[in-house]
Amino acid sequence: KMKQDNSSRLSTLVSGFLFTAVVVSLSCFILGTGEGIRMLPCAGMEINQCVPAEPPWMAMAEEICVWIFTLEIFLRIISAPQARRELLNHRYIISIIANEELPFSPPMTACGRFVSFT
Repeated sequence: KMKQDNSSRLSTLVSGFLFTAVVVSLSCFILGTGEGIRMLPCAGMEINQCVPAEPPWMAMAEEICVWIFTLEIFLRIISAPQARRELLNHRYIISIIANEELPFSPPMTACGRFVSFT
């Protein structure tokens, strides 16, 4: 077993939980493409009028995974003020999309913000 210096037991559990959610989501996606898994919910309708759907358990698993991933991203944005500042900076986002070179100054640390405040 490798010792991880910067990981707490909680972070290891959260990482394992997120990894499991990714595997479940990918498995549902891959299994959902198989003809044997998808169901025809509308028997007796004309051809090309009924779209095969995934089983309810698979739809529920994917919905739960989407909520987990959404919560994870939300918590990351809330807990990382430097990233939040960059994400809310419209000029920074436009420069990334347009592939423009802007003078970039790295986010200030807490100590740097305190010094600039005083």
